[in-house]
Amino acid sequence: MTNVEPGHALTLYIWPHSWNLPSFDVDSLACVLYLQIYFSNDYELVECTDPDLSSACVLPFLRHGNEEIVTTRGIVKYLENLRKRSNDREQEKLNWAKMTAWESYANIHLKDVVNSVLYADPDNYREGIHAILSTKLPIPTRYYLSRRLREQVRESLEPAGLWTSRADEDDDAPKRPFDKVKTIVDDKDKIFDEA
Repeated sequence: MTNVEPGHALTLYIWPHSWNLPSFDVDSLACVLYLQIYFSNDYELVECTDPDLSSACVLPFLRHGNEEIVTTRGIVKYLENLRKRSNDREQEKLNWAKMTAWESYANIHLKDVVNSVLYADPDNYREGIHAILSTKLPIPTRYYLSRRLREQVRESLEPAGLWTSRADEDDDAPKRPFDKVKTIVDDKDKIFDEA
């Protein structure tokens, strides 16, 4: 485990907790797990619902002294460099290889699968992520931020083929109360011929 220089605490800003986890967001969870493994208690977690606090308008982000690091990949790389300063060289090479393998595995397979379950399935999105965000976000942002996040995830899932057609059905225009229901009618079912 690595100790952080005194006076320069690591502060990780993440999406709020849910489901007995530190955060409901996959990227936030990855950063928290990394900090727990390698930096034990030398960091602080700040639950945040406003991604606009970071310079890149994304969560999670890390503050260390006067530096601000955004994106999960950037945070992991920064923390790796921080660890390199204090670890043994041979042990570091072995740990680096293991961490690189796990990071690439998680990025390739797990992140998209979890995001597909949480965001692409309309029922899971409505009852899970959207419900959490609507209770945790302040009034103006609860109406647009969850949609913005879903669109960001959609952009990453579509090339992988993990955005389902069922998820697209949920994105149709909202139905109004007096809209006609579309039905399929065969010619034999018609009573009158239309002239």
